[in-house]
Amino acid sequence: MKDVELGTLDLPKALLESGEVKDQWWPLLPSNSLGSNSGFLMFTDVDEDSVSKMAVRVKGEFKSELVLPLMDYRDMAKVLLNEDLVAIRILFDISDDRDRVTQLFVRVWYAMHCALNNLRKLVTTEIDSTDDPLIIFRQNSLATKATEQYMRSVCTEYVQQVLAGPIKQVLTSKYSCEIDDTRIAEGEDIQRNAKRLVGHVKTFLDAIVASVDQSPK
Repeated sequence: MKDVELGTLDLPKALLESGEVKDQWWPLLPSNSLGSNSGFLMFTDVDEDSVSKMAVRVKGEFKSELVLPLMDYRDMAKVLLNEDLVAIRILFDISDDRDRVTQLFVRVWYAMHCALNNLRKLVTTEIDSTDDPLIIFRQNSLATKATEQYMRSVCTEYVQQVLAGPIKQVLTSKYSCEIDDTRIAEGEDIQRNAKRLVGHVKTFLDAIVASVDQSPK
């Protein structure tokens, strides 16, 4: 199916140049190509008056960035790609926007074909340094955020295809899987919840194992 063109969006540049993130609704303007043979699939029964009543929510920020020649980044790349990942750990700890920093690291790793190797190091370190198994991978650590960013970058389509079913099953379930005795509701059986939780986990693992050939490399 081709794209569907209903109208155009006009974002005033001046509103974005303040450096602030804008998150608001903008009116959809009628497209001059509505109903024309422009290569897009058109809704011929949608008139301009209907389009003028539509709006699109857009969140954006205008940025001006200086991009240097690739060779100017070589020294920095060597530091960031060092096997001990010390520089990356330090930058992550002092950053005010850890999601953005982690996203950039993962993009560099992916471009340099070392993403999986570095993720393994981070995950292994977190497992070895976590004393309480109940909180493993539940903190906003570099390992969890890096894994999340990697999944978003290269695994989105795979996750949707393979795990949509199991996720829907969990979301529509009316039964609790809470195993934290400080949060469990009155009258619930923690052992029964644990058994139910294990069942859900097995469903996810089975789906993943059965789809190894589809897994992003």
